[in-house]
Amino acid sequence: ENTFVSVSGSATLPLSGETPSIPDADTLEGVNPTLQNSISQTKGLILSTLATHNSGFYQYEIKRIGLNNWLSTPCLNLARDIELGNKKEILDELKAIKLKINDFNPEFITLGCTHYENIQPEIKQVFPKAKIIAPAKFTAIRIIDYIKRHPEYRVGFHNFSLDVDNLS
Repeated sequence: ENTFVSVSGSATLPLSGETPSIPDADTLEGVNPTLQNSISQTKGLILSTLATHNSGFYQYEIKRIGLNNWLSTPCLNLARDIELGNKKEILDELKAIKLKINDFNPEFITLGCTHYENIQPEIKQVFPKAKIIAPAKFTAIRIIDYIKRHPEYRVGFHNFSLDVDNLS
């Protein structure tokens, strides 16, 4: 399902105060207006890297798309701790995020970094009722589709597979 992924998929981050945007989406991609209206009534949390959070991209998109009950929160060291295998620190940061958002209790959590897909069990442990939205595969498919349409970008990808059906 790709219901929510364009919130964090294929983002163009702002440079020096420019307005951030998703190049090919004016609304939630692939979502009919009725479903989009129901999405806007849900509570959601976007776990983002500090740099992306500080860019204002997610906050801008949340407002632009009309997700009035969604928050973006920076994860200060989560990607680093995932790479280092620091399980205790990962759980500690997730618990600190839960405390920070207090009684918000999100229905959905969007993973704003590909690293975060590796800690879905820990996220579910801290946020047991939330559904996880992991857009990395969808983003990879969008990139592959773009490369298929723009062969000039295939330079250096001699063994590059464009087989989107076998992404895992």
